[in-house]
Amino acid sequence: MDKSVISDQLSEKIDGRKVQAAIFTSYNFEPHFFEIDVIPYLLKDTIPYSNDERVKKYQVMEALRDSELEIEVFFDQPVFESADQSPAMEYLFHGINLLPFAFHAKNSYLLVKDEESGKQDLLMAAGSNNLTRAGWWENIETQHWEEIDPDDSDRVFIEQLKGDLE
Repeated sequence: MDKSVISDQLSEKIDGRKVQAAIFTSYNFEPHFFEIDVIPYLLKDTIPYSNDERVKKYQVMEALRDSELEIEVFFDQPVFESADQSPAMEYLFHGINLLPFAFHAKNSYLLVKDEESGKQDLLMAAGSNNLTRAGWWENIETQHWEEIDPDDSDRVFIEQLKGDLE
């Protein structure tokens, strides 16, 4: 069994490519963790981030603004309403209220580009982890990644994926 934290898998999958867009879905969402600890993985590794979280927050905020990276996060609104924090950076976040049901999708979609070749691929992950510190670093969670190459992937799969995303 492969033992690693979710952020290690994310870093391995990006593999030096530029993240052009990212969508995350989660039942529970911790904005502070996402902004300080996840967004840096989506940006180029050109900044030596500070160990002081207050300084790191502003470094990430500026790097995100400069990158023009489009990020959207979807989460269960009733769960989030009890949270003691709000998103503080420039990305879109959407609370989904399906009461009496729950919005429980836990997926990641990253559009990545190899800057040398110009080739784009879609990285997709489905897992059991929430977009929280516990879900990414502390709990025992699982996550499965697929890389969609528009030239080599099964067309039926791609058409089904398009329908699901719509």
